Amino acid sequence: MKMDAGRWLLVVVILIAAIPFLRRLWIEGQAEWLRRTGEPAQAVVLRLEDTGERYREGPVLVVHVRFSTPLQGVVQSSFRRAMTPVELQSVRPGATVGIVYDRDRPSRIALHEIPSSALP
Repeated sequence: MKMDAGRWLLVVVILIAAIPFLRRLWIEGQAEWLRRTGEPAQAVVLRLEDTGERYREGPVLVVHVRFSTPLQGVVQSSFRRAMTPVELQSVRPGATVGIVYDRDRPSRIALHEIPSSALP
């Protein structure tokens, strides 16, 4: 059974519309896996990069950090995350945040915690 051009176009439009959702699902899945299996560390926030995207109540940012591991020494990496206005008060350059990293690929990281003393 052949599909006409209109149906193919509909399939293509649906797939293109699903890409941002699937990307977010993939990123959140990787972060959750790291939170369960990764090594905890304290990282210093180097800079924040606004992606221009918004998700729920806040901007999606790329957070660049520096941390140390026992085997690889000092590592600089980044993670992408939607931040709430409250989190933005604490996650800024120079702040220390809790992260988890992949032992095999320390550049793969996820935010684990923001110090509660830094939150209002």
